[in-house]
Amino acid sequence: ALQPGETRTVTLTLPREAFAYYDDAQRAWVAEEGDFEILVGASSQDIRLRAPFRLTATAVFDAAPSAKS
Repeated sequence: ALQPGETRTVTLTLPREAFAYYDDAQRAWVAEEGDFEILVGASSQDIRLRAPFRLTATAVFDAAPSAKS
């Protein structure tokens, strides 16, 4: 746990499934190439961090995204 005012750097690894949608036409999951932005905040009205990233290639795959708990 962090103390009030304390900061810490964290690294999150997100699998391709985190960026995929199901394409009915292809009957597959698709993670499209492109520029995106991750938003982190206390709520959608209180964004505290923005991090741009790029998917360098489109991925098409059959497996449903896995739910991690």
